[in-house]
Amino acid sequence: MRHRVWDRALRLSARYPKCSVVLLGSGVALGHAPLSLWPISIACLILFFSLSRDAASSMKLGWMLGFGYFLVTMNWIVEPFLVDLQTTGFMAPFALILMAGGLALFWGAAGWFARGFGPLGWVLGLTMADYLRGVLFTGFPWGLLSYTLVESPFVGFFAWVGPHGVTLFLLLISALCAERLLVRAAGVSAIMLTCALIPLPEMRRDVAETTVRLVQPNAPQEQKWDPFYAPIFLDRMIDATAADPKVDVIIWPESAIYTALNYADRHIERLRRAAGRQDVIFGILRIDAQDRLYNSLVLSHEDQPPQIYDKRHLVPFGEYLPFEDWLLRNGFGFAPELFGVGFSAGRSSTPMIMSNSVKILPMICYEIIFPRAVSAARQDADVIVQISNDAWFGGFSGPAQHLEITRLRAIEQGMPIIRVSNPGISAVIDGRGEIVDQMPLNTAGHLDVQVSLMHYKTPYTWFGNWAFWVIWVALFALAMRQSVIKD
Repeated sequence: MRHRVWDRALRLSARYPKCSVVLLGSGVALGHAPLSLWPISIACLILFFSLSRDAASSMKLGWMLGFGYFLVTMNWIVEPFLVDLQTTGFMAPFALILMAGGLALFWGAAGWFARGFGPLGWVLGLTMADYLRGVLFTGFPWGLLSYTLVESPFVGFFAWVGPHGVTLFLLLISALCAERLLVRAAGVSAIMLTCALIPLPEMRRDVAETTVRLVQPNAPQEQKWDPFYAPIFLDRMIDATAADPKVDVIIWPESAIYTALNYADRHIERLRRAAGRQDVIFGILRIDAQDRLYNSLVLSHEDQPPQIYDKRHLVPFGEYLPFEDWLLRNGFGFAPELFGVGFSAGRSSTPMIMSNSVKILPMICYEIIFPRAVSAARQDADVIVQISNDAWFGGFSGPAQHLEITRLRAIEQGMPIIRVSNPGISAVIDGRGEIVDQMPLNTAGHLDVQVSLMHYKTPYTWFGNWAFWVIWVALFALAMRQSVIKD
């Protein structure tokens, strides 16, 4: 019965190749949060490899697969345009189509690379496409193929080979199944599952635990900066800060205070009165002596100068406009007003030190999606603190995928992450990627959590992407050898 269903699916896909490939790409995307249907992702990849075995136009197939995949994965990209529906709402469908089509070009290039190499060429090409997507043009590693396995039994494998290594193994298993090399596919799956289930060595920190309060004001984006509503959201956070019992640190989300740091003395004085001796971390904008604008995180102590971190990895078209100087020189003076950009990038990533000597690695929103950036900045931090404003991402897939990515950073680094977002999902995640506690999306309030600073020694923190590159190069050599033998 199963073989008949599978053969019928293959025949149907072969009859309508263009539509079926786009649909298969959309099916692969269903493995991402919030649906997390990872078996469907694998099944669609196997179908694609079966369909593309004898295809002549690999580049077109790769683009169509990618277009369907990114159309579903990136559906939240319409949400920022819907905040001001009358002004920018008309741009929402164009933004999604252009985003999906543009990102699909990477997969189209993977298809061009695959020609002559067969299924193994697709494995190598799609893996490299996802890697390059994360590094070229400042990088955009959102929705990597490997992230479809977050809710699968293989999730612990991220601690061994990182996201790109998992992508490689996911594609390899799918290709082997498509070639009906089921014994080899089972062997690769067994390797992944064995590594995923091996308990990693524990490392205890000098300070075993710290108690945090996650403050979630739930300010809708269209009201967040409104002069009438903004003080209401600030009052919510002040009340949550003053509430009993006392904790070690209170954390507010990104851009929590609605005035720049330079002019926020009155608000910060209220915050300090409410906090007493407790440390407070909050997000705010600030302007430096050269009139440069920064998206900042501040660690405020009772009797000490504040520690400030400026966001280093800015969002293209959201926080800065690529080639802005060139555009302005050539008469496109509307650019900053249209895109609402103008932030400068910070430079320092030194851990901050709390009053109880806990060292935190600060991250603001988008920065957590870059595995390399987290690895490079972790140093000797005890915990990662990520503040965010996911109100931009809507109420469905965007916040869920952002949490999904954050969990994977915890697994890769083997260290806990405290995540506080304006509308949610705020959460404490341990070094194994398990959610200790969380606040639901679109709710206001606060949550006190005792955070264990237990770390785990992961192979990925030792070797980074070296394991991925060694395996990729070995498979490339095998593909070249098979190609020569065929010729």
